[in-house]
Amino acid sequence: MSELSDLSQRITDLERTITELARQDKPQFHFETLVNLTDWFDESLTSADNGVIDLSADFGVPPLVRAVQARLDIIDNSITAVKLGDESGGSDLLGYTGFGNSYEEWVSYSAMIPCDANGDIWLTIDAGVTIRLSLYILAYYI
Repeated sequence: MSELSDLSQRITDLERTITELARQDKPQFHFETLVNLTDWFDESLTSADNGVIDLSADFGVPPLVRAVQARLDIIDNSITAVKLGDESGGSDLLGYTGFGNSYEEWVSYSAMIPCDANGDIWLTIDAGVTIRLSLYILAYYI
């Protein structure tokens, strides 16, 4: 093989590698069934439960994801505010202000929620109330 054809082949291989690396660098959605829901299925929670939700530990989401598609199912007998967001007191992307549902019916909300720097989300519940909720992570964005 001549030096010119060898150089041409190496350039072609490098271009292919660069194209593949550029594709890998683009953020991607991953839709998966995440089954570790024991801590987040039909739980009675209060403002004492406010804080960070470790998505890796609780749902098996890879660390340092950028965002998650979350579904929040709620039974609320009072008028309560529940928020999911990327930090405590920061931007809340999934907010629920209850209307008081005394019929024990589930209400569902879904949203894409950006994660904090650790790949986690935050839960905030109004003080003085107890609310039943289930949280599902439907997809994650890396």
